[in-house]
Amino acid sequence: GKTALARAVYGELPCTSGRITRYAGHDGYDGVGFVSFELHRRLLDREASLDQSRFASGDIYQLTTAGQIIQEGIARPDPLHFAQVTELLGIGKLLDRPLRALSNGETRKTLIARALMRKPGILILDEPFDGLDEASRVRLEKVLGELISGGLHLLLITHREDEIIEEIS
Repeated sequence: GKTALARAVYGELPCTSGRITRYAGHDGYDGVGFVSFELHRRLLDREASLDQSRFASGDIYQLTTAGQIIQEGIARPDPLHFAQVTELLGIGKLLDRPLRALSNGETRKTLIARALMRKPGILILDEPFDGLDEASRVRLEKVLGELISGGLHLLLITHREDEIIEEIS
């Protein structure tokens, strides 16, 4: 139910009764960012499908990189914002690596960076700590705390109470 609620708030699922008022976007970007395991899986499925067409066309060396995923769908990415987001999440060394070569935790951080590139007013994270090692968990907690302190609204979905960071009310 928690994930279904998050998907409805994001706009991926229809609201069957009542209504959901979307957060007003700014700077021409969507006002809501969403990261989930399902999104992670869909991206990997898409890559597998692309791999088949790349193999058929003989273009097997054109793999989608983490940097491309982060900037995907943005007409004119802001290089300064891109640098800030990737530095904030500590993923600069991942940018040229193919998506398929990333660990679960690295992919999760890449997807969070992708959401932040859209400058959301609200960020929905569904189980963001899954797949992260202890050092990455601590870093992500700190990053999320900084984002909240900077005015970003965060909807954190988790099964574990100890993952609710201090800055969340």
